[in-house]
Amino acid sequence: MSTSGGAGEQPASAAGSPSPVDLLLAGPRGRRTLSRLTDHSPHLLRWPPFWFGDHVVQDLGAGRTAHAALVQELTDAVAATNTTALARTADPVSLLGAVLDAVNAARYWQEPDGDDELLADPHLGPLLRPAAEAVLRAPAAAWWSDGVDLTDQHHVQRHHDSDDLSDDPDPVALNAATAAEHLARWRRDTVADEQRAARERPQEVTASSSGFWWSTPAPSDLLCTTPSIPSARSTGGHAPDLAVPEVPGGHRPPVGVVLVEDSSGWPTLTTRQVRLRPGLRVYEIDGPAAWIALVEAHPLRVTRSRRHDWYRATGWSGSWVMPDWVSVAREWDGVHPSVLGYLSTAGRALVTSLLGESGPAGAGLEAGTARTLLAGWDPGTTWWLTDAVTGFLDAIRWRIDDTQELALGWQPTSR
Repeated sequence: MSTSGGAGEQPASAAGSPSPVDLLLAGPRGRRTLSRLTDHSPHLLRWPPFWFGDHVVQDLGAGRTAHAALVQELTDAVAATNTTALARTADPVSLLGAVLDAVNAARYWQEPDGDDELLADPHLGPLLRPAAEAVLRAPAAAWWSDGVDLTDQHHVQRHHDSDDLSDDPDPVALNAATAAEHLARWRRDTVADEQRAARERPQEVTASSSGFWWSTPAPSDLLCTTPSIPSARSTGGHAPDLAVPEVPGGHRPPVGVVLVEDSSGWPTLTTRQVRLRPGLRVYEIDGPAAWIALVEAHPLRVTRSRRHDWYRATGWSGSWVMPDWVSVAREWDGVHPSVLGYLSTAGRALVTSLLGESGPAGAGLEAGTARTLLAGWDPGTTWWLTDAVTGFLDAIRWRIDDTQELALGWQPTSR
């Protein structure tokens, strides 16, 4: 974690802390990203297609580990992988599809899909290490560890109807109310939902019950911003990048146009670059330790309102905590998960030092300290907890072209 004042760098890892490679391999979204590089960059990785998916999990049986033949197939595929080419990839767009698939597959209200279940197998996850080492050497992935760039932030407004653009509120109107007012309303609603869940929802954690599942300050009208998709970075004299695509119109959309959890497939978007006030304090989520530290410093118990959804997503049936965003806002203006921070943290039932609920409040809960979950976040997107945005620049309208893919599918239609 760090305080950011520009295109900041992450602090050096403390002795004994996990390496970036280990962090990427530990995260469900990180493993998914590594496994999916073949889908959008077939010249870089050649994973056998049969090992992905629900049919493999069904064949193996629920809870069973992959058999020796499957492990050997993946071992052979890794040995045949062109990791040299992967490590030389220069354009971030070349890797964006793999991250996009991992973000799209995140779901914290139900069980992980077959691919995520398979990649969590202890025999298979470590086999992805050569791909992790290669991709983290690539210039195209250098920005994955970047802190928030306060000089390049954009608000993304999503429209459910491509012809009627009045369905989403104007961000200027949202900014008329103070962030403190938005946060106070969020906290009242969250506490009320927790109390209501304690009264009304089933005690059995496996019951078919659902509710709010995110750990962001949502639902609220707080503003979020996101940087532009970076341009290609120098390969440092290595071989040129392979098959770098061109982005139509010469404009690269903001990261938040493409990388969105639980996307609703909006056909039209409006983006506006924002002005930010100076001296902002931004908390960097650069990995699980930073998220745990934030939760432990500003805890809010959400066991009863989150436990059914988060149990399905993680298998943990004990106590849950998340940040109290009203408390966080007293120290920090914004919170920003880097791409690597997101990939290594999202979807994990992370152990905290906070005591679990006991007595009547702990009835039916698995014993142990409380856990926390990064859920509902988008990589690279900053949530602003104070009145950080001072103005909006001209709007750019984006429309999706279904014949294209990824960032290439979003084309600017007007300013």
